[in-house]
Amino acid sequence: MNVLIDTHAFLWYIQASDQLSQNAATLLEDTDNNLYFSIASLWEIVIKLGLGKLKLKNSFHELKELLARLSIEILPIAFDDTETYLSLPLHHRDPFDRILIAQAATHSLSIISADSVLMLTQSIACGDLLSLLNRSLYSGTRYGKDHNRHSR
Repeated sequence: MNVLIDTHAFLWYIQASDQLSQNAATLLEDTDNNLYFSIASLWEIVIKLGLGKLKLKNSFHELKELLARLSIEILPIAFDDTETYLSLPLHHRDPFDRILIAQAATHSLSIISADSVLMLTQSIACGDLLSLLNRSLYSGTRYGKDHNRHSR
């Protein structure tokens, strides 16, 4: 499965947060899945760090090494993604979430997110509500394992 990781889901994962569901953690740990993290999510993290709205256990620079170790590929924003962005319904107004939805739709990626509006908008953009319901990855139980995805 090709999976785009939402900003919050990634942060919850690397910080072993109670807010990440076991289902989402299992998908992140499955080495058969191809994981992607949008450059837009990195930008969102930097903005929140700069505003003092986010604190990381490690430095921002260490995220680059962590993403590589976890075999998570950085997904750039392509022209096609911005075209898809223009065609999205206005169910979700957050520009970071909207570009993630556009990237997921353009690149045929599932999204790991706790944001039900984001998931719904992605399903509408992709025209696939049943698939969305089958792969819902909302927050729930604690995930406390060490992160060892690099064992590919």
